[in-house]
Amino acid sequence: MFMGDIAAALERIDPDLRAALELAADRIRRFHELQPVNSWTTDSLGGRLGQRITRFNELVFIRRTAPLPSSLLMAVIPAQVAGVSEVVVVTPPGRENGRVPDVILAAAAITGVEHIITLGECTGDWRAGLWDGVRVPSADGQDRRSR
Repeated sequence: MFMGDIAAALERIDPDLRAALELAADRIRRFHELQPVNSWTTDSLGGRLGQRITRFNELVFIRRTAPLPSSLLMAVIPAQVAGVSEVVVVTPPGRENGRVPDVILAAAAITGVEHIITLGECTGDWRAGLWDGVRVPSADGQDRRSR
């Protein structure tokens, strides 16, 4: 799906819904920008304990059957704040018309997502870990680039 198709959904949804999605996205982003993302260790609690922050470059968000834009916002925005440079959304098409719901496309547009893959389009390639130059995690944990 092309970025223009994603952005066009912003014009098709109700203006009040768009305003609510934009407000939610802004609040989610501001909240996560306040969270520290530093690694730390301590020996003061009876052994070595800690948190190790490992950055990665890509996030794949998979939408199930319900069109929940809040799930997309809550997965994508914290990843962006943490420094993930590329986000891919994988979604089944809508049951009624075979298209990705506009509310999902609009949420993706608000977050700046540029890659949306409709599962019906790519099931075989998805299983093989390939999709048009986008690195997709495969079942065996290896990343592969498209042919």
